[in-house]
Amino acid sequence: RLVEKSVMYEEAVKVPLLIRVPWMSKKQNMIEPPVSHIDLVPTLLDLMKCQKPQHLQGASLLPLMKGGKAAEDHVFIEWPTIRTVISPDGWKLALSTDDKCQLFNLAGDPGETTNLYDSGKHADVISRLTKKIHDWQKKNKDTIELKEFNV
Repeated sequence: RLVEKSVMYEEAVKVPLLIRVPWMSKKQNMIEPPVSHIDLVPTLLDLMKCQKPQHLQGASLLPLMKGGKAAEDHVFIEWPTIRTVISPDGWKLALSTDDKCQLFNLAGDPGETTNLYDSGKHADVISRLTKKIHDWQKKNKDTIELKEFNV
């Protein structure tokens, strides 16, 4: 089902991230929640005790690595025509400029085989996650216009 990289299925966007920081801990620490690659450079700068430039997007994952919480608990993925958000409660919403929107419940459907967007049963989830995407777009000065269908 993966025809090209522009799809937002987990197989295309999920990439393991390994960071070794010997002075933080002698034991291995596994962080379960997904994180965004956009946070990698701010994390490295934080580890080097360097100031993050104001124009740089993302936030340090160091608090999460130390057992706390990340600055953002939702993961955002962007492609030229698609914006996707993955929520901490396992919902994944993909809005597009020119294609069908998608909603998946990753907890119940990890293979993303059933698009729930048009089911009429999840208007509250779609509304909540659409707002998250729009807030993210505003914060990052992303002006792409995404399709949204009435649910």
